Amino acid sequence: MIICVCNNINEKKIRHEVRCGRKSIKEIQKCFALGKDCGLCINYANEVVNNELNSINTNSLNLPHKKSA
Repeated sequence: MIICVCNNINEKKIRHEVRCGRKSIKEIQKCFALGKDCGLCINYANEVVNNELNSINTNSLNLPHKKSA
C-alpha cells in the first residue's frame, strides 16, 4: 500500500527501514522524502513504524533463551 503518494513510498519500504534499525519517522525521513511535500502521510506512516516496532519487540520476546552454563 502506498503511504506517501507525493513521493511514492509504500508500507513495505517503511517496514524494511524499521527492520534495518530506524526507529522513528525522522530517521526514515533522512533516507526518503516521506512527508516532505503535503505531509498528509505522516500519521499513517508513524502508525506503520510503531506497528513494525511492536512486531519486532514481540518476536524478540518469543525467541528461545540460551541457558547459562
